[in-house]
Amino acid sequence: MQTTKESCTTCVYGLTCRYPPGNERNYCLDNMEYRFYELGDPILRKRSLEFRGLLNIVLDGETEVNRLWNMEETRKRLSWVCNEVGGLSYLGPVPHSVRVETSFGPAFDVIFDEAEEKMLRITIKRSREQEERTWIDFNYQDKGLEMDYRR
Repeated sequence: MQTTKESCTTCVYGLTCRYPPGNERNYCLDNMEYRFYELGDPILRKRSLEFRGLLNIVLDGETEVNRLWNMEETRKRLSWVCNEVGGLSYLGPVPHSVRVETSFGPAFDVIFDEAEEKMLRITIKRSREQEERTWIDFNYQDKGLEMDYRR
């Protein structure tokens, strides 16, 4: 019988664990043992938290959005971040969308429903020549297709 070695890459909390006060470099380690270890896929758990709005979605660098923000709040926050760190944020070419063009990276469109209250999807365009493609589609979860982050 093969056992899985306990590590951050095999723990569901690997990408989202909080740093204990005064113990920033050890994550959830205590005396070289994982106190909160649970076998699973940390990437799927992180995506599940992002879909539920419990964790912000990082678009590029400091540019991030939250699923629970409406269009107005998203526009204000992205405008502030782009002003501080460089980049451009404006109403997108698609109706009910906000476009973010980062300094060195791709352009993102955050698309909302007609009432501008619910984030539907995020598209990405890596260069001027490349067509936009869907990066995150929130309809996946809204249709009852719950993500399972355990292996």
